[in-house]
Amino acid sequence: MDHVDFENLSAADRVGYRIQKTRKERDLSRAELGQKVGLSADRIQQYENGTRKPKDDLLKKIAAALEVETAALADPVVTSNIGAMYAFFEMEERYGLELRKESGGKISLFFPFSEGGINTCLKEWYTRREEYLSDLEKASSKEEKEALTREYHFWEWNYPTVLAKENSRKLRESYLKKKLQEIEDELKKLED
Repeated sequence: MDHVDFENLSAADRVGYRIQKTRKERDLSRAELGQKVGLSADRIQQYENGTRKPKDDLLKKIAAALEVETAALADPVVTSNIGAMYAFFEMEERYGLELRKESGGKISLFFPFSEGGINTCLKEWYTRREEYLSDLEKASSKEEKEALTREYHFWEWNYPTVLAKENSRKLRESYLKKKLQEIEDELKKLED
């Protein structure tokens, strides 16, 4: 299954989670929210548990009834500042994203370190980006720099598939080295 397919299949769950969380924090029952938007409590439950996903017009009504921005309930679209902010809010909740004020007043985003999860992804990105930037500094021609940039973008555009292929290759290489060592050990035993 492609990542986009997975995201589309799970969109109703994410939107439903946001509706339920907001409804509970607004101290409304499903019946009360349903009454405000002209739906039954059962229908609100279907949206909240991800069985159904509200169309945009209904999502706007639900947001108005909850007295929140529609973007607070929808999946964030990061191509705008507002959408990016809602993505950051989501990452704060899900991944512990923190805001830090650096010297000079700049604000930075920080993910507390933990093994696995988002930090593994960030480490992979950081490593690949540092390799790219290092190679870019060493490049001697415009064409070489363009080729390196295309290669880096290819890596971004094929994430995480490219990692799976790299990891698969590394695992295969490790397996073959182990087998080679076993064969060399066997040969050494025969020679002795």
